[in-house]
Amino acid sequence: MPPPATHFYNPTNTDRIAVISVQESWGNKDQFLIQVARGPKSGKLSNSTAYGPYPTGELADRLAEVSRILQAQGYLQSGVHAALHALQSSKAKVRARAARLLGLKSCKDYVEVLIARVPQATDDTCSIMDALGRMGDARAIPVLREQATRKLLSRRRSAVEALRNLGDAEGLAAARQRTLEQLGPKVRDALNSADESPQKAVESAANLALALNGSDKMFLGLYADFLYEWGTPVAVGAAVTALGHAPFEQAFIWRYAKSVLKRSMLRSDFATFGWLSHTIEYHGRTATSTLANVKSGYDGVQRSIRIFGFGTRSYIRRLCWRYLREIARYRPDLYSRSAAEVLIHYSQADADHPMGKFGAFARCYLLNQILYGASLRLKIDGRNLRTKLRSSAAAAAPSSVREERFPQLWDAQPRAYLRVLGAAKLAEVQAFAYQAITQRHRAVLQTASLNELLPLLHVEYEKTAELVLEELSRRFDPAKPDWALLERLCHVQHPAVLGLAQKWLRETAPLWCTDVTRIVAFLGVENSLARLLAAELVIAHAPDEHSFRLELSDRVLAKLRAPESSPQWHEAYAKVGRELLLTQIDKLLSLDEILTLLTSESIAVLSVASALLALHPEAAERIGLEKLTLFAQHNLAAVRQAAHAMIRAAEKLWAKDPSVLLVLAESNWPDTRAISFELIRTRLAGSDVGYNGLIGMIDSNRVDVQNMGIELARKHLERYDVSDLISRLIQHPHPNVRKYALQLIERHLPPGAEALEKLKGFCRTGIFDYYPHRALKQGIIRLLGRRGTEDAKQAEVASSILTEFLHLKGRADFEEVLEALVRIKLAHPQAVPSVTLPQTEASHAG
Repeated sequence: MPPPATHFYNPTNTDRIAVISVQESWGNKDQFLIQVARGPKSGKLSNSTAYGPYPTGELADRLAEVSRILQAQGYLQSGVHAALHALQSSKAKVRARAARLLGLKSCKDYVEVLIARVPQATDDTCSIMDALGRMGDARAIPVLREQATRKLLSRRRSAVEALRNLGDAEGLAAARQRTLEQLGPKVRDALNSADESPQKAVESAANLALALNGSDKMFLGLYADFLYEWGTPVAVGAAVTALGHAPFEQAFIWRYAKSVLKRSMLRSDFATFGWLSHTIEYHGRTATSTLANVKSGYDGVQRSIRIFGFGTRSYIRRLCWRYLREIARYRPDLYSRSAAEVLIHYSQADADHPMGKFGAFARCYLLNQILYGASLRLKIDGRNLRTKLRSSAAAAAPSSVREERFPQLWDAQPRAYLRVLGAAKLAEVQAFAYQAITQRHRAVLQTASLNELLPLLHVEYEKTAELVLEELSRRFDPAKPDWALLERLCHVQHPAVLGLAQKWLRETAPLWCTDVTRIVAFLGVENSLARLLAAELVIAHAPDEHSFRLELSDRVLAKLRAPESSPQWHEAYAKVGRELLLTQIDKLLSLDEILTLLTSESIAVLSVASALLALHPEAAERIGLEKLTLFAQHNLAAVRQAAHAMIRAAEKLWAKDPSVLLVLAESNWPDTRAISFELIRTRLAGSDVGYNGLIGMIDSNRVDVQNMGIELARKHLERYDVSDLISRLIQHPHPNVRKYALQLIERHLPPGAEALEKLKGFCRTGIFDYYPHRALKQGIIRLLGRRGTEDAKQAEVASSILTEFLHLKGRADFEEVLEALVRIKLAHPQAVPSVTLPQTEASHAG
């Protein structure tokens, strides 16, 4: 796009106005014509001369040459004559505006004039230094260095920022040394130890901000301004972080927040300017001003001043928009970038409740100026800075009319739309950039790098993500894949991107599955679903060549031995290792190395190690029963399964000492207990596990272990002392064991009252249990009834127990107890005393 026209003025010539404009050469967009038109007024430019055509590379030099020709004829840029005259004014404000204009126009021919004004300047000193910095002429460095040593904040700020714009490394170093001396010890130490490398910058900025917040609150703003003056990314990041949570209504904060804002303008730091201008506007909507006694930097007198009042907030908002307007006029190539940095910070948090003609964002002054400053349906009030509809009937935005300010500058530098698309939080701002790119600047998207496109996938505006995916699909050819693009997409945690990456992985699998380096790369991408898909594709498409698989095994094994960079990062490598390369990996490892892998904290590595271990059942004797027992109770099923196979093969070891099987029988894992039961049943060949081992199994709290012990007891009952077995089992609280104990009692309890007397506790527990088992309860009642009829002494014992049971609430239980007592009474009337039934039980009996 050709540069804008430049206007010149010569008050002594008949043709006082001269305009230099650039136009494209007819039929050739890479060639340009320079046209100089003259006339007495802007509307009467009849005397015209054309130069060229010139190629794009020569255009700037030719324009400068034409400008010098006009200057030799007495023409100066529009406004320069007036500015030079205003520099002689007796009013500091007039002189300040004149110096500012000369700086904005970069009139280097008048550097000496401005330098000469510095010693006698008063309130216009800062404006002169700002202008000298913008002009970029090294002749101003000596006077700026002298001013940078001043104690007054405004003068030091303007001087240092001017030295920065002039690239004076020596002057900046001296200013930094003075800054360092004034910082607090904690902040100074943190700044000196900060690491400016890209890998450590964020962490260092956070540590520096922490030190800043930990310093005296009265110096927080001052130190933040010092750090911003320091100018490195870490220092700037810390200053911004500290100011983001600071109360602007405090004098010791607000003075320096303004200073940082002005510094950001002087050094064209649009990121800080955009953030701070929005932050000031946002806090200004809810913050209340305060009165403070502030000492003036000019005369040292303390005055009571309202801090962060309405007038100040309004002034700052106007100042920020004036700064953007000046960029649009004098640095038009930077306008869209600076405006984008302001727009991206607005969000729903800035919204108010709509009222009448005032919308939700009526108080967002900069937002409205940038997006709707040229609107015919909206009006921005210059006094209260609020935006309202001109008519309620014109609420909808017109589709064919552009409402933003300076649309031609957005079109001239459309890459700023990408910044808005990737960072804007407000749907209205996203829609503005989306519409511009889809309707006028799609080429911007087509030429954008991956680093510019990928952030756009994470915005909440759905159309933006769809637009990016469409562009990525356009770029990718499965026949000639862009491997870097595919790998980058596999690292993105976004559902739509994942779907696209998986599609491309499948389409290109026959190509990348023959390349070991690409296989290893895709198995290690950040997205877990993409990793697993890559593993499945490798298993399906990898060539069956010995050398290829051996190389791949070596690379996969190296990844498995490395620490996990993220949770489950080993998963895909382990899947390929288990299902495709197990034999090859086994050849690369000794048994000791396999056992070392089993100590890994990675579940995926453990799964591979256990699969490898299962290939070596003969190594059980070398590993030992102690380790095998531990492996058999591992949390990972694959490790347990490998241990099970080795335990089966280790019969010579556990046959001598079956206690290991008893240990496994008490495992928390059902599959390990099942292996133990299987070997006890089938491999011990009737061997005795020992009486204590049997009792230990029956005493277990696990029903399946109890059942195994009961099964062994039934099978080998003749080997044991039944009386002792009964005496042990009747003490067990579990109903499953009580049931078997009752069976033993019924069949093997010795005759006589002494044996029956020992069962009192067992009988009471079985019947009066909180959750009694009916079959057990009935069995006990029948046992007592039968044994009580055998002789008088047993009748006394049985009747004494049964009498306690008469208070049972269940009618059926009561009747069974009563029936047993009656039979005992009939068999031995003298041995059983008369029983008096409670009234309730008597009514049941009746």
